[in-house]
Amino acid sequence: MGNADKFVHRGRKSWWNGTTTTLCGRRYQGGDRILLPRLSGYTVCPDCDAAHRAGKR
Repeated sequence: MGNADKFVHRGRKSWWNGTTTTLCGRRYQGGDRILLPRLSGYTVCPDCDAAHRAGKR
């Protein structure tokens, strides 16, 4: 597992087509929900975390 595999993004998944849009602007097909990512050994994307703190939910 590479370093990029341990990165978790915050975002929303579309009910219509399954595309996930992250707070940092990335879009990709699919996506899994990870609860308590830091306890699971993941790192939250700094850009997504900053956008979340700024209120861009």
